[in-house]
Amino acid sequence: MRGRPRNQSDYAIELEARQNVKLEYGVKEALPTEKLEARLDNVVYRMGFSLTRPGARQLVSHRHITLNKKRVSIPSIKVKLGDSLVLAKNVPIPERFKKHKAPNWLKVNKKSLSGEVVGAPARVEVIRIKERKEYE
Repeated sequence: MRGRPRNQSDYAIELEARQNVKLEYGVKEALPTEKLEARLDNVVYRMGFSLTRPGARQLVSHRHITLNKKRVSIPSIKVKLGDSLVLAKNVPIPERFKKHKAPNWLKVNKKSLSGEVVGAPARVEVIRIKERKEYE
């Protein structure tokens, strides 16, 4: 018998939240979500170039992304305001890319398979993205 459910302590709630962030972003250490949103692999995912974060990480690792006219292979690079990304021509594009809507802080050009960081992710926007994902 399991007994009745107990109330979780504040520590248990915070620990579960940190573990969820680590699992969702695929990192070993739970950082503030604003910093995780600014990683190159996450920006590639948010722009719709990949269906999953691991897939976006692979695109970056295999040097299919050009950041500010330089090929990069480090998924943890922090993107800044004004940074531009271009996807290599030989990469297959997911079908849902045409319907994908990027967050307000990213500008995506679907014809040239490129994008630009035009703002910073706000905490409220990060929470909305997470809520939208739960309902899709």
